[in-house]
Amino acid sequence: MIKTSNPLVLLCDLTYTQATLASEVMPAAVGSLGAFLLENTNGPLDIEIYKYPQKLIKDLERWHNNRPVQIVGFSNYVWNLNLSLAFADVIKKHFPETIIVFGGPNFPDEPDEQEKFLLRYPVIDFHVIKEGEVAFCDLVTHLIKNQFDKTNIPTEIKNIAYINNNSFFSQSSVVERIMDLSVIPSPYTTGLLDSFFDGLLQPIVQTVRGCPFMCTFCTEGKGYWTKVRKLSQDRVSEELNYIAKKITSNDSKSRCDLYIADSNFGMYPEDVETAKKIRTVQDKYNFPEYISVSTGKNKKERILEVAKIVKGAIRLAGSVQSLNPDVLANIKRSNIDAQAILDLAKNANDLGTDSYSEVIMGLPGDSKESHFKSVKYLVNAGFNKVRLYQLIMLPGTEMYSPKIRSKFGLKTKWRMVPHCYGYYDMLGDEINVAEVEEITISSNTLSFKDYFECRRLALIVNLFYNDGVFKGFLKYLSILNIPIWDWLMEIFNIDQPPEGWINLMDNFMKKTKDELWKDDDTLLSFSGNRKNIKNYTEGEINGWNLVYTFKALGLSRNLEEVREVALLSIEPLARKFHLDIYQQKFLIDLVNYDYAAMKNIFVTNPMPTTASLKYDIARFRKNNLTSVNIDKFSYPREKKVEFRHTAEQIKKINSYVNIHGSTLVGIHKILAVIHLQTFFRKPSSMGKTNIRSGGSVQQGSGSQSTPEWGW
Repeated sequence: MIKTSNPLVLLCDLTYTQATLASEVMPAAVGSLGAFLLENTNGPLDIEIYKYPQKLIKDLERWHNNRPVQIVGFSNYVWNLNLSLAFADVIKKHFPETIIVFGGPNFPDEPDEQEKFLLRYPVIDFHVIKEGEVAFCDLVTHLIKNQFDKTNIPTEIKNIAYINNNSFFSQSSVVERIMDLSVIPSPYTTGLLDSFFDGLLQPIVQTVRGCPFMCTFCTEGKGYWTKVRKLSQDRVSEELNYIAKKITSNDSKSRCDLYIADSNFGMYPEDVETAKKIRTVQDKYNFPEYISVSTGKNKKERILEVAKIVKGAIRLAGSVQSLNPDVLANIKRSNIDAQAILDLAKNANDLGTDSYSEVIMGLPGDSKESHFKSVKYLVNAGFNKVRLYQLIMLPGTEMYSPKIRSKFGLKTKWRMVPHCYGYYDMLGDEINVAEVEEITISSNTLSFKDYFECRRLALIVNLFYNDGVFKGFLKYLSILNIPIWDWLMEIFNIDQPPEGWINLMDNFMKKTKDELWKDDDTLLSFSGNRKNIKNYTEGEINGWNLVYTFKALGLSRNLEEVREVALLSIEPLARKFHLDIYQQKFLIDLVNYDYAAMKNIFVTNPMPTTASLKYDIARFRKNNLTSVNIDKFSYPREKKVEFRHTAEQIKKINSYVNIHGSTLVGIHKILAVIHLQTFFRKPSSMGKTNIRSGGSVQQGSGSQSTPEWGW
């Protein structure tokens, strides 16, 4: 047994870093464990917190043979379980007395499944269940008191599961959740997270824990989490000010976004007060510019108030998952006001802020027809973005149970979790590892063939609709009372598309098929080979989120093909809705305008572009119109218009490109956090020039050299 007067506890929330930074948030969850531990244990205690595997490797090699490591705690999420297990195995090999503790939501809820999990991964000595601060602190306190003897764990220690010294599964009772989250010291103001303000990681805060809804696909859908627990407003203010001050003192490479981990931000009265505190910080520090958060599913008016207070920094979430009543009943989501969610889109547009909705394909009772119908309704409602997901079978959810799978005929396959793969060398041992996830690919109402059709729809919605890529085009369709969905269906069913578009879509569908594996063991065996993992880390598409990766591809290298498809869709749309030749020419200009505004924007110091236009599209876009006489926007002759970024835009683009890079994975990381329109160039007149009919766009010929794209 290890005996030392100054125990060392390592708390690890590891992320993959080789292909890209897979998880970008600061390790605040394990930071909270450390802060609570330091305040509630007697005697000296050393705590180290880790996010980057390379730092953990460096320290363990430094301590090898000269300092014992008593306890190592690992977070367990779908994006880092195998990474944590791989490091735990090597630690156990070289520090055999070290006690390994896991905790996090990626753990089964039923005792028999928990036992199978722990027997499958014997390196785990204890797994904390549900809320972790009290349970982990009690466990560590007991182990310190008993010289790290793990064989006799008293029943007073709650919320843990383990295989005991008689090789039997043991699970303690579940402790009552913390009533006031403010009893957990802040991992920020205590300084535990100072080293993670490195310009790469995004600060994350949580003002409430729990969710009153019981969605069967969510780990918070079980009864344990239905009561909402809150952080005091004083603590919220302290953390926000601390974070903003640290962020803005790092001028050379600071982030401008904040992650709020609440499940329903804006739904509670306290959220209005939190928003006011955020606004105070914004006014003082100009941070945060963007806030990543899931806004509430009910209380629309309060959510809108919150969005207005924070200057539109949040995207309003109208996450319906499905609009089919039978599907909603199957997933226990019928207590959510769907109409109020849909109304958010219009209100968000009125406020000038972004909005998004979410749909999960493959839910129990869902079909291709109902999935398309849900997406159609959301697109026509006016959400800026419709996020289309696949149903992931998460341990700890009701959906994961054999009963639900059998009832709805849910068939699954396995794939790599996007970006979550890597290889490392530690203490002479080789680590090759990847994360895998189980996704639904068919059911008794959704065929495998229809699964692929739904995936194709997801890419088209992301390329042509989400983020208002063709914002002026969409605006004009709305004025003409042409449903946006009809335009997307013209693209979905396009005749004789250009060869580049065919190649793009064929490649996407091939990758969609190739990413599916029959079981996790086969995929894990494949990913345990260093050569295979290197192919993923050094490749451009393998192992990525395919929809977002091909969106990045479409908006960068294949933007010309995207433009051409948009132009080809105009003629069949005109036939269907009886548009005259001038309306068609106006639509052509709208496409060319946005093409010039967005071409080659994901690089440092992007160059200007030019477009030849028949109409003053900039003036059209600025005006809030319900009807339009396009003759009023017509130039006397075709005009050459130059598009340039402002100095502030270039500064912002350079910041994001420096953080994420200009590779495909970097671009789709950027797309995930920015309001894309803020990256678009602004037009400025270059005088009247006769240019060939039909409209064209050229790269500008300024004094800047051709930018490096990084691939």
